[in-house]
Amino acid sequence: MAQSVGSHMLSLMGLSGLYLAWAAVGKSVTGESPFFWMDEAQVGSKEAVSLYSIGFVLLAPTSKYLPSSPTAQCRLLLFAEASRFQSVVTDMISQCTS
Repeated sequence: MAQSVGSHMLSLMGLSGLYLAWAAVGKSVTGESPFFWMDEAQVGSKEAVSLYSIGFVLLAPTSKYLPSSPTAQCRLLLFAEASRFQSVVTDMISQCTS
């Protein structure tokens, strides 16, 4: 049982990484970011984009267990620096709760 849980979690994380790779390909083709946190101009640096991407991958296995099945954007709000991205966080919370 423990092995199947671990395999499930690693698979979700791997597929989430592939999703981000596909999103990066889409961004290079269309010029539009699928999420605000993948747009370097909005978050301020490549390091911030990397942090959000790591958070997305690490939190992917928890999506089934969080209440009301929040979207990836809502989960990534946990990583937002409230002082720097306060308006973005406020907008995202209002979108997630409506």
